[in-house]
Amino acid sequence: MKLKTAILGGVLALFGASQASAQSTVTVGGTTYKVYDVTGATAFRSAMNLSLKAMLGGASAKVAFVGSSSYNAADFALYVGSLSSTPTIVRTSQSGSAEGVRDVATATAINYISITQEVLDAASASPSGARGNGWLADPSSATIPANAAATATYGPVQNQPIRTTVVPKYTFSDCAQSITPNPTPTLPGNNVGVISFAFLTNKGHGLSITNMTDQTFESLYSLGKVQGSAFTGNAADTKLVYAMGRNSLSGTRIITLAETKYGPFSPVVQFGTNSDATTAATSGSAPNISVTTLKSVGDGGFTSGSALRTYMNATSASVTIDDVASQDVALVAYMSIADADAVSTFINAGSNKDAVALNYNGVPYSYDNVRNGRYSFWSYERLFGPADEGADGAAFRAALTTAVDGQLSTSSTNNVGIKLGQMNVTRPGGDGAVVVVP
Repeated sequence: MKLKTAILGGVLALFGASQASAQSTVTVGGTTYKVYDVTGATAFRSAMNLSLKAMLGGASAKVAFVGSSSYNAADFALYVGSLSSTPTIVRTSQSGSAEGVRDVATATAINYISITQEVLDAASASPSGARGNGWLADPSSATIPANAAATATYGPVQNQPIRTTVVPKYTFSDCAQSITPNPTPTLPGNNVGVISFAFLTNKGHGLSITNMTDQTFESLYSLGKVQGSAFTGNAADTKLVYAMGRNSLSGTRIITLAETKYGPFSPVVQFGTNSDATTAATSGSAPNISVTTLKSVGDGGFTSGSALRTYMNATSASVTIDDVASQDVALVAYMSIADADAVSTFINAGSNKDAVALNYNGVPYSYDNVRNGRYSFWSYERLFGPADEGADGAAFRAALTTAVDGQLSTSSTNNVGIKLGQMNVTRPGGDGAVVVVP
């Protein structure tokens, strides 16, 4: 393997210039590529992944990814193509909105896919699912599993280390930088679309939970659990409803707390996290998933909506909660529309989608209800660059913004995001502020 890497910042330093740069360069197999590293919102990863492939050449752009399903759902991916007639590589490493803002603002290195000849050879212009074209490994593995060669994964990559640590330069965020834990230094950025969110309750618990209000949210998420009567108004509904949600670096959580007027930095009480199986566990597979374990994690929560949504598609009739067995309860959580659509039929029909989407303050989610201001549980999706991104970096951000707009749909069954030009209302006061007609 021949690999020669030249970091542009180091070259500039030789001439007394700043070492910071929005991109680096790498030479592999005789070709020199510009390299851009992106991180941030997991709720927007599908639109981001589709946009990056389109931006770098569409059908001809190649993808290598680490994931358990399709490339557009992957948190780790590498794209190879051309931007402005220049060979270009873009890598993604999605962790969460506030976490991405933190890592760009503080120049914190995070995991990315290594750029090697083997990885570039494995990249495919027609990426398929796990163990298919372009697939490298499962998310939990730093090397290719030994059985990969027998399942259509590129042979020479097998058993090769594929992870490296790099400082990200760009990040997608569901929330404004000002309501993250890292409001400074100010990062240059712009809106790229609108992303919506929803509250869900899980299936099969027997309570008529159909609506979430700001007052009910405050009760549930400040205490961690309330009686079902808080939702139904029926004093006989004494079954407990438990709160589930995301961790404190999640843009989905920050927007939820801002929208409900709870306060984006106020602590909550939630149950379960996917980073510790002793706090949340299920058994079975759809359509017969059941929640088996829940523990209070206080202000903690799930690192991704894709892990959280499984619990909304499960029954909860016999759950061990904080080490007390056989509890029959109901669950409520918040997540992006894309995650909600994966387990509920309120946008698109489908099998094994049994979670129930709730109205928010009496209004159901719909594409038109968001566009016209009736459903207010949404935010602008932002794309931020480094504080010193320069002309080349600004051009990359502008190109990616254009590519994202091209991927957002105007269909009522769209679950990815809404084009800015389709919105008939704005939020001049920021996240959670009043929606107004301009």
